[in-house]
Amino acid sequence: MNIKETILQKINKNEVFGLKFYVTWCKACKKLKPILEKLRHDDGITFIEIDVEKNRPIAVEYYVKCVPTVIIFKNGVKHIFEGYQKYETFLEAIKDV
Repeated sequence: MNIKETILQKINKNEVFGLKFYVTWCKACKKLKPILEKLRHDDGITFIEIDVEKNRPIAVEYYVKCVPTVIIFKNGVKHIFEGYQKYETFLEAIKDV
């Protein structure tokens, strides 16, 4: 199953999950990694990591303008975060839905 099919499957199952758009040389992307790991561990949110340089069509489809960009899907709602964010920022958004 490719990335696009996996995303659609998770959306159709109404799963809570995130997409992390990054590039390998991005310092902010690397700095975000432990925060997303905490969301996975503490809050059960899985993330699909998408290297923008290798998967440009998916980045274009989701209108990614900068890296890192994180999109969290919950209850049919997309929460979009551009640039580095703190754990609490993600948590506030997903708890409100």
